[in-house]
Formats: sequence, C-alpha cells, structure tokens
Amino acid sequence: MYFDNLASLLHMDGHGLFVWSAYLISLVVVLWNLVSPLVAHRRVLKTIKRQKLLTNRRPIRLQGEMS
Repeated sequence: MYFDNLASLLHMDGHGLFVWSAYLISLVVVLWNLVSPLVAHRRVLKTIKRQKLLTNRRPIRLQGEMS
C-alpha cells in the first residue's frame, strides 16, 4: 500500500490540503448538480398544484357580470 497509515494518507507529503479540498469542492458541486434540479422540480409542481387549486375554487366570471 502506498500510505503507511491514515495520517500519511491525509497529509500526502504536504499536498493533502490541496487534494482533499479539491475533492470536497468537487463533491459539493456534484451534489449541488443532483439536488438543485430536484428542488426546482418540486417547487414547480407545488406552484402548479397551488394554481390548479386556486383556479378550481375561484368562480368563473363572465365578461358582462359585475360583482
């Protein structure tokens, strides 16, 4: 094995901070790309459902009617 222990794996001959921060940033970007469309999709569905409920509850007015 290349690394003798966990400490040397994390340190990586002084490059550990760069390597692990790059992995972390990449992971955050990938997760954001997975979660963001799901959240947007749910928001759109909720908006459509709310609009549908409002449309069904509201009485339809004809052009000549006065309320």
